[in-house]
Amino acid sequence: MKKIALIATAITFLFQLSTFHSAHAQAPQGFTYQAAVRDAQGRAVAGRQVTVRIALVQGTALGTESYAEMHQPTTDAAGLFTITVGQGNALTNCTMESCVDWAAGPWFLRSQVDPEGGQNFTLSTTQQLMSVPYALYAANVQHDTVVVRDSVVVHIVDSVIVHHRDSVVVHIRDSVAVHYDTTAFNADTVWMTDSIEGMLPGRFSINGLEQVSFACGNLQYKHDGSRRFALHQYDALGSLNNYYSQSSYDGWMDLVLRSTGGWGVDGAIEGGGDSVGLWRVLSSEEWNYILTGRNNADSLKACATVNGVLGLLLLPDNWQLPDGLDMVMAAGSSVNVYTAAQWAILEAAGAVFLPAAGYVYDYGNVQSMGSLGYYATNTIYSSVSGSFYQVYFVPGSCFINTTSTGSSTNRVSVRAVHDIPRF
Repeated sequence: MKKIALIATAITFLFQLSTFHSAHAQAPQGFTYQAAVRDAQGRAVAGRQVTVRIALVQGTALGTESYAEMHQPTTDAAGLFTITVGQGNALTNCTMESCVDWAAGPWFLRSQVDPEGGQNFTLSTTQQLMSVPYALYAANVQHDTVVVRDSVVVHIVDSVIVHHRDSVVVHIRDSVAVHYDTTAFNADTVWMTDSIEGMLPGRFSINGLEQVSFACGNLQYKHDGSRRFALHQYDALGSLNNYYSQSSYDGWMDLVLRSTGGWGVDGAIEGGGDSVGLWRVLSSEEWNYILTGRNNADSLKACATVNGVLGLLLLPDNWQLPDGLDMVMAAGSSVNVYTAAQWAILEAAGAVFLPAAGYVYDYGNVQSMGSLGYYATNTIYSSVSGSFYQVYFVPGSCFINTTSTGSSTNRVSVRAVHDIPRF
């Protein structure tokens, strides 16, 4: 008789929450389990109906079954079968939803397979569920979730769960997979982050307890009140800002005049979730903490040229340089020069780039485009004059000043942030 093996797909044991919900937004009633059936030579057992018995076991791998069910899927050309746990033919007198209290773990999933389609279960594997209980338990918050427990990272994005033991997580949004490091997360720490459009993956501490993520590009606006985030972090509109005084101009600008209501990021922003209250501007103190107060702060910032644009590079708390790329913490316009394709890799790893987009003084034309960067803070310098603190940097020398002030008539760049709630 041929020896048949059951292999958990991709070794990392991937679960996906099913998309159905109750009317009261309770936890989903099922999650996807996928495995491969292969023979002793590692070849796929393809196109065969198999019987799969699934049990959820509480406490230990040898504990009592709290819930069990049966499925009869057919393997595909790669020997894979996919089932939804919670939607099989129940073998217990209750549903998974009523039998299983995810908060009362640990929980283990026991999978038994008869490759001939009967009930002679010759293949068996039991694995602890590190991700699904926490996903189902937290599903009612409708959030993008990162859980670290016993050195296992669990990331839930748009109902997709990926858990990995190598401190790397796959972030999936809009069908795009982005890998980034999560070693900065401590054991048993849970971060809940709104899964919103326009939020970069990197996490930046702004004090000893709180973190933020930056927007995917500088704020852009029109005279009619429209707001959006730039498509790329290195985008800067330059001389288009000279049309600010022409009310008939219908194009986009990105050097912003502070109003009595702030910098214009608290309203709905195209490309940023398009809802009110998702974004804000950092205070002067928070900017200063990111630039000088974090652990190893000097190694988490650098000057760079991205797609031909000079600017300031900010690296997240848990930074790891992707393989195949170089970076030096030194001044000069010839260091850290990246193509758009190279930058896409760095951005996916959590890097933030602030282009040196110049500034406008007293309603004049753009000055110092490409050689100076001025970025807004929400800290007022003088309530009488309306002046404010700003972050000022010179990319050529990598000089950074967090105590610079701008007048009430200055227009500067705005890079919004989103707060990461901690539970």
